[in-house]
Amino acid sequence: MSSMARSPTLGRALLLGCRAGLLVFLLLYTLCALLNMQLGYQGNESRIVTDWVWSEWRGVVLWQVARLIAAYSVIGLVLGALLGAGAWAAERSRRAVFGWSALGCLLVEALGMLGNMAQHPHVYAATLYGRSVVTAALLRAVSGTQPSGWYAAAWVLPVVSVVAVALRGLGPVPRWH
Repeated sequence: MSSMARSPTLGRALLLGCRAGLLVFLLLYTLCALLNMQLGYQGNESRIVTDWVWSEWRGVVLWQVARLIAAYSVIGLVLGALLGAGAWAAERSRRAVFGWSALGCLLVEALGMLGNMAQHPHVYAATLYGRSVVTAALLRAVSGTQPSGWYAAAWVLPVVSVVAVALRGLGPVPRWH
């Protein structure tokens, strides 16, 4: 087996997972910030409101941005570490640990966001209805569903990762021949 295909140590898998999760969540935060830079009231965007908020509340807004970035970073690090450990338990290569951690973080975030859209469709209405027919249709389709199903689906990968690590820690798993 080549050195590139070898399974990393648990520490290395945790580090790779943390890096993947941090990268994914910071990219998601940046994407959200770029897509939602307008401030308004009930979907009515106003340059006057935006200018007023920035002039009067700059410190508060920047503190909130710093808190959001910190929250996204912590969630990315923890979720990435969990998914990296799960990939380690499945004895995947270093590249696979990073890739699966990144894709897993994206999937968990997407399912969590769909749950939030189902629970609070009014928060997304102004942004998604104005973007395109596809995003408006997505909001209409998701807003009629139960959020608990989306949230439960989002928990599947982290829970499976923890179970996989626990099973690997118990000893060798017998293989079917």
